[in-house]
Amino acid sequence: IGLDLDPQLAAGYELLQGAMTALEEHDVDQLMDLLFTKWDVPAPFQTVLKTLRKNSEGVYNATVLPYSNGRVEGINRMIKLIQRTAYGFTNFGHFIVRIRLHQMGTEAEKRRRQVQAPAAA
Repeated sequence: IGLDLDPQLAAGYELLQGAMTALEEHDVDQLMDLLFTKWDVPAPFQTVLKTLRKNSEGVYNATVLPYSNGRVEGINRMIKLIQRTAYGFTNFGHFIVRIRLHQMGTEAEKRRRQVQAPAAA
């Protein structure tokens, strides 16, 4: 109903859905067509399109190549969370030990979930 009320919003929705589909299917041609087509979308969408066009080489590589920095980003997020919760503590050694303990716990939890997962029939 909301998309029927605003043609710009409908175009933005179509653009977003097309981009998500192209990324899921690793369809570089479709994604580049979407990025470099003239869209009548709201200003925030235009800003995103401009940024993606400017970084089209990186977008292309991220679509084609199987590599991801998601694991590193997850570790960085965990470290920043520990930093926030340990604000005011001054012993750097304890900070490093806490990071290592958290990672060990995370790995152990993953292994535990794999063992407890029901067998596929």
